[in-house]
Amino acid sequence: MPRPVSPADVLVAQLDAASTEAERTALLAAASTEARRGAQGTHAYREMISAAQASVAAADALEASLKAAPDEAARVAVLSDAPHALRIELVERMRQPDARERYMVMILGW
Repeated sequence: MPRPVSPADVLVAQLDAASTEAERTALLAAASTEARRGAQGTHAYREMISAAQASVAAADALEASLKAAPDEAARVAVLSDAPHALRIELVERMRQPDARERYMVMILGW
């Protein structure tokens, strides 16, 4: 049996299909409070996922730059230019069990 479609899901689909801000405004004004709250939750979730994907891509790029750096001085320069939050993301990656091995491969070329 298919899951019933919630008012929030309907509103989100309508908002996604709307081509102008005026259409979106009208849809939100006509929607129930329940539908608006659900749509707001969906929007927050999408923003969170989008930000997480961007963070992973940026951390991947930083890690690739570090691997491509020819020496320690170049790696220091890459890290110095990286935003603080991105350096924190890299530290978090290094806390993962297989990260230490990846770091040794990157630094020592094992």
